[in-house]
Amino acid sequence: MNSTNLTTSENMPNFPLKIENLISAMEDGICLQSLDKKILQANDSFAKLLDLTKEELIGKNCQEIFSLFKPGQNAICDKLHSIILDFDHKIDTKNNFNIVEETISHNIGQRLRIRISPVQDSENKLINYLIVIRDVTNVIQEERELARAEQLTLIGELTAGLAHEIRNPLAGIQGAMDILLTRDNISEFDREVLSNARREVSRIDLSIRNLLERSRLTAMKIVPASITETTSQAVLLAKEQIAAKMNGNKINLSYIVPSDQIIIPIDTRKIEAAILNLILNALEAIDQKTGEITVRLYKNKSQKSNPEVIIEVEDNGRGISTENLNKIFNPFFSTKSNGTGLGLAAVRRILRAHNGRVEVKSKVGKGSIFRLYLPCQK
Repeated sequence: MNSTNLTTSENMPNFPLKIENLISAMEDGICLQSLDKKILQANDSFAKLLDLTKEELIGKNCQEIFSLFKPGQNAICDKLHSIILDFDHKIDTKNNFNIVEETISHNIGQRLRIRISPVQDSENKLINYLIVIRDVTNVIQEERELARAEQLTLIGELTAGLAHEIRNPLAGIQGAMDILLTRDNISEFDREVLSNARREVSRIDLSIRNLLERSRLTAMKIVPASITETTSQAVLLAKEQIAAKMNGNKINLSYIVPSDQIIIPIDTRKIEAAILNLILNALEAIDQKTGEITVRLYKNKSQKSNPEVIIEVEDNGRGISTENLNKIFNPFFSTKSNGTGLGLAAVRRILRAHNGRVEVKSKVGKGSIFRLYLPCQK
């Protein structure tokens, strides 16, 4: 059994100042609780998580603290209450208590890990409990990103192998049709049939090459370049494609940029492709006859120590359901009947290669906002 040996305020009149200062300085929420559920020590981080002060915690019984909140009002209190109520059942006949660790959701997107450990005295007698609450949002996000990277690597290998097996027979078929088309005694009807078939083979080959381009991780050529011009070029290309797909619909694509050129290290071709992908996705999300797509480029003023540029693509389309919001960047996940599910996965991979990130906010029936964050420095 893992345990912690500490001297508490009940065992000694004066809690050691150095330890108290150390606990106070920690970002993790720290709380020391007696066996009768009385809070002996707590740091500011722990108190802040409960929307209280240290003075409101220390010396109080946990039940007094929990009675201040209604069920569902504070996720941390609810979880702590559940665990603490279960303390007596977890203590065995030898007065031992094993470490309990659970991860909960708190606020929007925040993940907290609650760890409760036994505290023993010099004779290994259980005297207190140590509660530690740690923000593991970034840790969990990094674990997910690592899993995605491994998944994409595997997908790239599988796609390359599959493409090789398909393209070799296609090349043979295309070569055979080329030979037949050169013969003089072939009828016009047969020539037309063969020509159509050859075009279809070429189309399949192009689709495979596009699939390979999206699935494999190619080397980035990241150099200082104008993100202003790169975004403008993506918008220009999108306007051309939107014009070709209008079909009587009216889609207004607007572009809002700062007056000065913003130079940052990027692979212009990859970033242009990522922005274009988001704009075309926005176009497909608009069901109504008239729609609005807005592209914005600006510097993130809240990040002074690590300056970054933000590219927004906003639409007033159908939006993305909460159920699908966490899946849209997964390879091969698509809500479109003819979608490959690799477009957004490629966008995320491109941003990661630039040490950037992509975020999305969406509301069903209202539209979506995709944000690309790119660092201004390597």
